[in-house]
Amino acid sequence: MQSESYTDIFIIENMLRFAFHNYFIDNIGQNYFTEKIFPPYKSKYASNKLIDIVDIVKKRKKMSDFFFDQKNDVLYLWYLDLPILIELYDNYWEEHTNQLFKVKNKDQIIPFLENIKSPRNDIAHNRPINEENVNLIHTAKIILEKNCKKRYLKAIDILFNESNNAINEEVVSQLNSVKENINNLNVVKNTELLSQLISTFFIIRNEVYDNTIIIYLNKYNSIPKNKDFGQAAERFIESKQLINMIDHLIKLGENS
Repeated sequence: MQSESYTDIFIIENMLRFAFHNYFIDNIGQNYFTEKIFPPYKSKYASNKLIDIVDIVKKRKKMSDFFFDQKNDVLYLWYLDLPILIELYDNYWEEHTNQLFKVKNKDQIIPFLENIKSPRNDIAHNRPINEENVNLIHTAKIILEKNCKKRYLKAIDILFNESNNAINEEVVSQLNSVKENINNLNVVKNTELLSQLISTFFIIRNEVYDNTIIIYLNKYNSIPKNKDFGQAAERFIESKQLINMIDHLIKLGENS
């Protein structure tokens, strides 16, 4: 029972992280975690104290770098645990986070997450939880799975169900398919899935994901291939060194 709830919490927190991250990558770009996007706000969870979420996370990262005696490029979002994730989703609902869900009323999402903050901490510190809390956690997971828009979680099943080697192999396979399509001047399909696969790949590597290649692929897809025998597309491929970018990622995947 305890182990099942631990797994549910892992899934809940990472669904919240992945959906949030993929939404902001799509709409703002890789450098989205700034005070301009997330200005300080008064927290209703902490007696209206002013919360600077960006500063909190930067301090956590700095502490982690200090204790592990190394700097890493892991995404700031992965320093957020459930209570802070709830703060983010709640506080930025009207402006951003409502876009991640099929429902538009945050009361259909946030209360289910609030209910599991305490049992989440019990599980994190290896304290036993009762059956009621087990059910609350499982219900929260089901609510997220049912209501979160799938476009922001396309690669998450691969992360949960596959080994790192399997993820690397899937990334390499997808990139080889992309390369073949480009060499034949065909449209590259499923760039959203590819973006999330590559993002997952870099998260595992503790590195920042640069989505430039996805931007280029979407631009390549928009170029007509039949008006000038594909010359405009070929010029774009060469000017952006698109094949070299793909080969570089394939090499990273094969050597991981």
